[in-house]
Amino acid sequence: MDSVVQNELRRKAAHFSGVLWVLASYYLTVGQTMIVLLIFLFLSIISASSYRQKIRIPVLNNITDYLYSIARENEQKLGLHLGAIYFFASLALVLFITQDLEIFRIAALVLIVGDGMAGIFGVVYGKTKLPWNPNKTLEGSIAGFIGAAIAISFILPINYAFLAAFVGIVIETIGWKLNDNLTVPLGVGLVLWLLM
Repeated sequence: MDSVVQNELRRKAAHFSGVLWVLASYYLTVGQTMIVLLIFLFLSIISASSYRQKIRIPVLNNITDYLYSIARENEQKLGLHLGAIYFFASLALVLFITQDLEIFRIAALVLIVGDGMAGIFGVVYGKTKLPWNPNKTLEGSIAGFIGAAIAISFILPINYAFLAAFVGIVIETIGWKLNDNLTVPLGVGLVLWLLM
């Protein structure tokens, strides 16, 4: 297995650890979840800043070292691991706007499972490039859609699960200049908030 595939698998394994946020939210109120998200957002910003300025902070730097080891090349060049910052910021925004833990969970699962599956299947099995975004593959997008729909179907009726998964994968494949850790949860959360 080449190093690009290995690195993507390691990145997505870290991605899947986000499911812990969804599980934890079943034991917390909206306010408690928001406080925890903001604490982790703050720690992510401190961690990225200290790493960039070569300031060592015990424990935080161990996590940051790992995140940088699996970061994409453009993030490594910038000296920032933006994925974690965008993850916590987008989920905090979804929760702040909607005040709904169910929408928060769904938006998180679309990103965690959908994007995770799309990345793994796209790198390992992807052959058919999407015409509007050659960095994404049809195989990865289908796997992401199916994975997200299955994960969400434990929370929502299947028709809403398909809708949320579809919205997430469409947003993920567009190829915005923004990180999908920011755009996917926000897009899914806002669409569900408007429809529910």
